[in-house]
Amino acid sequence: MPFWVLFADFGPCTMLCAGYFFTRVVVVIIFLYGNDIYRRELKVRELLRINREKRKDADISIFDLEEGKDEWKKVRDFLFQPSMFSETKTAVVYESGVADIKEWRELLKKEIHSKENILIISDSSAPKKNFSFLLDVDVKTNEYKELEGKALDLFLKKEAEKMNVVFDKDVWNQFVAHIETFQSRSAAGIRELEKCSLFSKGKSISNSEFHLIIQTTKEEDVFGLARALVYEHDTKKRIRLLEQAFINKIDIPYLFNAIAYIAKGGDVERLAELDVKIKSGNADYEEALLQFVLTK
Repeated sequence: MPFWVLFADFGPCTMLCAGYFFTRVVVVIIFLYGNDIYRRELKVRELLRINREKRKDADISIFDLEEGKDEWKKVRDFLFQPSMFSETKTAVVYESGVADIKEWRELLKKEIHSKENILIISDSSAPKKNFSFLLDVDVKTNEYKELEGKALDLFLKKEAEKMNVVFDKDVWNQFVAHIETFQSRSAAGIRELEKCSLFSKGKSISNSEFHLIIQTTKEEDVFGLARALVYEHDTKKRIRLLEQAFINKIDIPYLFNAIAYIAKGGDVERLAELDVKIKSGNADYEEALLQFVLTK
């Protein structure tokens, strides 16, 4: 899901973003891509947070071009219609390559050189030929591949340390091997570490405890259901899908997190609110998912 960001700073101060310093009236483009949904989405949210801190009155809107062939026009209208509250606009656009339309490509080319707007594009694959201008030499590019081998091991160790999760040495190897079976490994690693954190609390997890904690729900089944719940527009069908998940005893926290990893637009904000309710003890995962499918 590649995305690139344009930052324009009109003040006298210098801006720090992603480790680089940029001065006034400089447009910075950052292009990130790869199939690691979890780490890329974290970066999108980090960039939005920086943007909100920099511009308290930021005019932000989110678009998903998979929702229709004319969605790109909404992006165009948002960027070029004057705002009463902010001099700059921030647009988050998912799946920009879906609209392979000349006017849309020209709009993107123009925005690369914009001194007014911030544009974050998040796609599921690297740009196709018609969008190759997004890989211009002036663009700062980073790739987010799914982690494997030593890179995965290091990532999981850092996250385990943050969560105060400790494993017996032989159990750690089992844990990493378990995460390597997933297609979305960083997302699965975080999810499984969160489960383990409920049991570990700094105490080393033994082999027997590990097998009690870790469930073996098939990832493809859960992510298939998650995609259906996110993209299905019929409320009755969503309710039936969720009922079936309850009947089949799907790992409901796993399903909730899977939905959160693939959600876009307004769904992200709704899920964030529901996550707060869960963590504050005001709802359980079943109630949160039911509320999600009813209010989507």
